[in-house]
Amino acid sequence: MLDLFKLKFIALSLLLSSNAIGGNENILRLFEHPDKTRIVLETTTKKSYESFSLKTPDRYVVNVKGLRIEELKTTVKLSRNPVDPILKAIRLAQHKKNVIRIVFDLKKPTKTKSFILEPYKNKNHRLVIDIYHPPEKDNLTDKKNRQNEAKSKTPSKKRKPLIAIDAGHGGEDPGAIGTRGTQEKKITLAIAKKLYSLISKEAEIEGFLVRQGDYYISLRKRYQIAEKRKADLLISIHADAFMKSRAQGSSVYILSQGGASSAQARWLANKENQADLIGGVNLKEYEDKGAELKYTLTDMAVTAKKMLSNRCAEDILEKISGINKLHKKNVEKAGFMVLKSPTLPSVLIETAFLTNPAEEKKLRQNKYQWKMARAILEGIKQYLSDPSNRLY
Repeated sequence: MLDLFKLKFIALSLLLSSNAIGGNENILRLFEHPDKTRIVLETTTKKSYESFSLKTPDRYVVNVKGLRIEELKTTVKLSRNPVDPILKAIRLAQHKKNVIRIVFDLKKPTKTKSFILEPYKNKNHRLVIDIYHPPEKDNLTDKKNRQNEAKSKTPSKKRKPLIAIDAGHGGEDPGAIGTRGTQEKKITLAIAKKLYSLISKEAEIEGFLVRQGDYYISLRKRYQIAEKRKADLLISIHADAFMKSRAQGSSVYILSQGGASSAQARWLANKENQADLIGGVNLKEYEDKGAELKYTLTDMAVTAKKMLSNRCAEDILEKISGINKLHKKNVEKAGFMVLKSPTLPSVLIETAFLTNPAEEKKLRQNKYQWKMARAILEGIKQYLSDPSNRLY
């Protein structure tokens, strides 16, 4: 068998020479995720497969039928994270004449999941393999005990507002792609990290990144992460795209349960809400659990969320207008899935148009990314300066 990596964790990335469905490449990719390692095999035609676990030593085996190793395209490079929590090695072999075997050598037994995704837009048939990272129970218990002891010894302090910073797209979903090949997922993460860095220096605000690396999180999961962390505000960062390259300017959106505020807002929301199909979400899981979670809420709570979202959006829009032309002078509304938390004030920011060559050039600039992050922070601070805008 051919060892793709040993001891050090190596990411399997790709050379994307064909973006259209029906391209002539079969590609193996790997993505790092906080709670799992995801491997995606994209093939030009639909493949059947079988998978099973083995012990002594622990392994997860996937046999893909109708494929030969020489037909599989991979490039190998060192990952930024040298140690994977669960994988020791990945091995490839020609198991039978038209069957390749992928063996995942594991450090310990763990949960695995695999499923097929049908072709969608620029994605071919995909086999998705998720290998979950086992929880470190002892470490978590010790950490909780230390936290509880610390709480008992120190007097309680007034909680700081907590900002959830969501970098749009990621992993299998690159988002919009500019004329120079700039991927939205990289721009959004760069700006999100800069915003997080700025918030970390503020004495009266705290923040965290919903997505910390190049992996995909479902749209519903994004706001659920923010809810679980008890965030006071969700900021979702994007870089706009449109059918016409002359479209330009920054925009700020809040959720609309009814109609969108403009035809373009409706078009954009529909496009963004398709991200789960591109990013590799097993939609059957949602079908099994129900399309939406059921909440018992008072009309007052929902109304308060809408009001605060709008106030925050207006403050951010005002600050962004100082560094870039606005696409719309007012806050826009559309049915973005990522904004659908029933109680968490949520705002989506389109920082500029990647499909506009001049704005793509700006979005690629480190200086502009810092300007945008500072403008967003100033808008957040202005919003929080009014005590009536706080939910606690």
